[in-house]
Amino acid sequence: MYADDLLLISSKPGELQTMISYTAHFAETEEYNISKEKTNVMIWNSPLNCNLWNQMEKFHIVPEALETVENYKHIGIDKDSREVEATRTIIGNRLKTARQTSYALMGSKLHSLNGLNPEVSCKLWLTYNVLLIEEGFTVGNSQRNKQQELAIQRVNIGTTHFVNAVVQRKELTKVTVIRLCGTASRQVPPFSDFPPDLASYLNGGTHFVGGGYQVDGSEISPIDRLEVLKIVSESYKEGIANFVICGIFSPLRKDQEEVVKTIILSKFPDISITLSHEIGQTSLIERENAAILNESLKPLCKKTIKGFKDALFSLKLTCPLYLTQNDGTVVGEEYALEHPVCTFASGPTNSMRGAAFLSGIKDGVVVDIGGTTTDVGILRKGFPREASTEIKIGGVRTNFRMPDVHSIGLGGGSYVGQQKEDDRCVVTVGPRSAGYNIMNEAFIFQNDTSSCKMDCLTATDLAVAAGHSTLGNSANVSHLSRDLVEQGIQKIKYMVEIAIDSVKLSAEPLPVILVGGGGIILDIQKGLVGASELLFPSHFEVANAVGAALSQMSGSVEYVVHLGEEISEEDINAKTTNEMELNPGENYDDVKKRIRKTIMEEAIRKAKEDGIKFATDVAVKGGVDKETIIILEKSDNPITYLPGDATRINCKVVGDMQSVNEGTTVIIDEDFILPSEQTFENSSKFGKEHTEHIINTEKQGGIIEQSAPFINENNEWILSVYDIECIGIGAGILGCGGGGSPNLGKVLAKRAIIDGKQIKIVNPDTFFRYRSENNDLIALPAFMGAPYVVSEKLVSGEILTALQCMKDLFEVGQYQDGDLHSKDGVDIVTGNGCTYIKDYAKNPKGDSGSITNLEGKKNIVGLMGAEIGGLNAIEPLLVGAELGLPVLDCDGMGRAFPELQMFCPFIYGAKPYPATLADDKGRRAVALHMDTAKDLETFFRQETIEMGCMAGIIFSTLTKSEVLNKTILLSYSRAWNLGNIIMTSRKEKKDPIEAIINHENGKKLISGKITDVRRETTGGFSKGFVDVTGTDSFSGQFLFIEFQNENLIARKSTEEKNNPPDVVACTPDLITIVDNDTAEPITTEMVRYGLRCSILVLPVADIMKTPRALEVVGPQAFGYPVNFTPVANYKQPKPVTS
Repeated sequence: MYADDLLLISSKPGELQTMISYTAHFAETEEYNISKEKTNVMIWNSPLNCNLWNQMEKFHIVPEALETVENYKHIGIDKDSREVEATRTIIGNRLKTARQTSYALMGSKLHSLNGLNPEVSCKLWLTYNVLLIEEGFTVGNSQRNKQQELAIQRVNIGTTHFVNAVVQRKELTKVTVIRLCGTASRQVPPFSDFPPDLASYLNGGTHFVGGGYQVDGSEISPIDRLEVLKIVSESYKEGIANFVICGIFSPLRKDQEEVVKTIILSKFPDISITLSHEIGQTSLIERENAAILNESLKPLCKKTIKGFKDALFSLKLTCPLYLTQNDGTVVGEEYALEHPVCTFASGPTNSMRGAAFLSGIKDGVVVDIGGTTTDVGILRKGFPREASTEIKIGGVRTNFRMPDVHSIGLGGGSYVGQQKEDDRCVVTVGPRSAGYNIMNEAFIFQNDTSSCKMDCLTATDLAVAAGHSTLGNSANVSHLSRDLVEQGIQKIKYMVEIAIDSVKLSAEPLPVILVGGGGIILDIQKGLVGASELLFPSHFEVANAVGAALSQMSGSVEYVVHLGEEISEEDINAKTTNEMELNPGENYDDVKKRIRKTIMEEAIRKAKEDGIKFATDVAVKGGVDKETIIILEKSDNPITYLPGDATRINCKVVGDMQSVNEGTTVIIDEDFILPSEQTFENSSKFGKEHTEHIINTEKQGGIIEQSAPFINENNEWILSVYDIECIGIGAGILGCGGGGSPNLGKVLAKRAIIDGKQIKIVNPDTFFRYRSENNDLIALPAFMGAPYVVSEKLVSGEILTALQCMKDLFEVGQYQDGDLHSKDGVDIVTGNGCTYIKDYAKNPKGDSGSITNLEGKKNIVGLMGAEIGGLNAIEPLLVGAELGLPVLDCDGMGRAFPELQMFCPFIYGAKPYPATLADDKGRRAVALHMDTAKDLETFFRQETIEMGCMAGIIFSTLTKSEVLNKTILLSYSRAWNLGNIIMTSRKEKKDPIEAIINHENGKKLISGKITDVRRETTGGFSKGFVDVTGTDSFSGQFLFIEFQNENLIARKSTEEKNNPPDVVACTPDLITIVDNDTAEPITTEMVRYGLRCSILVLPVADIMKTPRALEVVGPQAFGYPVNFTPVANYKQPKPVTS
């Protein structure tokens, strides 16, 4: 095995001799031979060099043998000692650094030809440049006086600087958030989903102002220019110059955000602004969170990139600078300056790809230990495992597509401390770190240890003291107590083992690949728990740079198409007529529907093909080699309620950067050119608003402690934050893809508990033991509308408004038996078996008495969920916390269904009236009398559309006997048990999907990859199809799901079969899609091409599969000509209160 070309440069013969000696030692320890004719020694500013051989001997310079060195094709960048006389250790570091850069270059241009196999690397034409650094950076070039130019075309940098800032809560800037929302979303202010510590440092003020759009593009309210300028002026006076503008539905219509930006900059041109539509997609909380992080990082990003450019300029490099993004692709510096959040997690991505490349391991765990943080992730087939649902960054939930990487505050520069716990001294490591200042602080690098302070002791010092690293001067740490060193090394090992355990999905040991310059702090001889083998690949310290070298560029497009404009009704009618002539026995409407569906599918297919072409054009213009392009995403999402079959098309492609004919690319790990300390000197008058506090990341609230349910002396279940998490996960699974994401409800419920409010769930049997049959009533709060509209407009007290309306109906209107006795000023409409009020005005006398007292002795004494799926499972808990009412452990569907008449009490004869509906603007619609529950569905659905496609609803109240005999009992217990077994399985590294199946008596239909998603909008519902191709044990099998808000039917086939697929599951049984690894539920809004998932079917409650119930919720009720066959017997949930 031979080394590559080697060039040793120095300005002093003594130093050069040390370099030669260490080169021999280095080659010996790494089992290299120095290539006979490719090793050059050169004295700085001298045209002389000499060839070296017999590397195991001590060499001396022989001037007679020196020759001229002509050219250098690549550069290595090193930032080590400022000392003129370099030590053996520093020379070794320089040599490693230079070698890292060479291998990164190799990966950039030649990896597809030669690979990074050291056995053949001597054939490559790279040169190591080991640089002497006195101040800043110096280029080793023997022809420097001739101003010879280096053939460098571009520089890629992968940096962890920004994620470090979030983890450490350091160098972040306060941000003022202006939400354009009008009357909507006011119950959920900005920062609601932030960890409290981070919110306190970043929150520079939050403001609800006029603006925002409905889903159809109409304004919620206009922008008030003076209102905006007043807010900005006040914040500016407080020293805040960073703002986020977040408008409701801005991803669909960005006009208002851009207008507000223009208004602000016209008066305050030096203010920095992030517009939320440039950062994220629909789902306001996640998009706003990401925009806040983005703006808080901008000042740091500006200084960091300036430092990078200054460093490159000192190297006389004027080529373009690129930064790698979270997904592994690269972007230019201009884009990165405005969107730092898109680059701040690029370090883990690069390291993982580089680790796979260097080690040859395609499936395993990567542990990347840097100077400040340790990133741990799972490799699958050579690529990082991507988080399939939302991902938290520093405890903040976002909807980025990012690798599933766990970060902890541990690195080579982590400070080591001691603290008292239970009368004993405990060693702590991190999260505070010396970072790039380690050379000035670590004991082992100091000439005079008398000035060393124990609060500057680093993890690297411990590693040297323990004897498993030879870096620096070990004599400087010989005084450290053995107990301190052993405890510290054990703490480091334990922290890494816990991090590995957190990303593993089973207890089975996996290969662990250690990379990163900080890897020396681990004693690999002691191994790691959970590792089948521990690998330190050659050039482990350059994994990040190699990953950056492998980076691709992407092209993406997002736009709205109106498919209806592409479809001719005349064409459909003509084709229907022709089909009827060939098959006269068929139903005309059925034939027309089938033809329309075929034409629509073709229009969607063509729209996505066009999207791929547009994305490819973007990528090629950006410098991607067209021959290497692969499709990363192609999706269509119908925008419900908009005319013309409006559909949002998202397409993304990636490919390799085009080869450069002359010169090459230099790939640089940020550690090579980290900006000097002076770069970060604060020159801004707003600098006092930067965070400087370092928070213990173990206490940032990212991990929810598992706890048993608390049952009080009254047999009431008092919910904890853990209980909310379990119910949310379980409700997501029971929602069958519908009901909306429970995340919004979970945020509000957890906040309520933190604020001291009590959420109680009670067993219906126990609760009604001493209750009145007719006077003690149960109310049913819920949201109606499109789930993705709720994810944008959030909530603003709509349900409490609807509940107050119900109270006014009885108290003011004297409601009785479908009519009002007091009708003054009320416009009552009657027709088609319906009696209703479009807008029931508020009580002119003002609210009086308790909202739960209806009339006389009738009182609302408890609440119940209309469905146990998604958001509507959580909403009763929020109302209960607000009003101090218990929530009954039952619901009206046992899952989620798309229409109101599918509410179980209605199926069994409960009256669907009176019922109330309210929006964020205070409009209140009332159903006084409805002949059927379907009439209620029709009326309220139309009203909901007029209210902006979401509204709060209060169903007719239920009596004791109706609850006990006509609902699905113990549904919250079922949801909690589901969530708990999933959380427990994850913690114990067991398969959560198998745990679900065993617990629920369910069945796995398939595990695989989503290969196609097709959506359409019909009658205000989101309908669609999901195709899943089986993998592993399901290879060769295919599953086809149809949904209408919820998953309704699943058909399965194999490659061998040409006949139509068999129905393997259908409504009312629960068909649910979960993440293949974590069992996290995936809603119909979240399904997309490429997701790896499992499809499960769980049995529905017996009350929902009687002949009477099947008429309303069975497959034939949705137009499927199949008979319902239960998947298995229903298992009555175990009540939590027992």
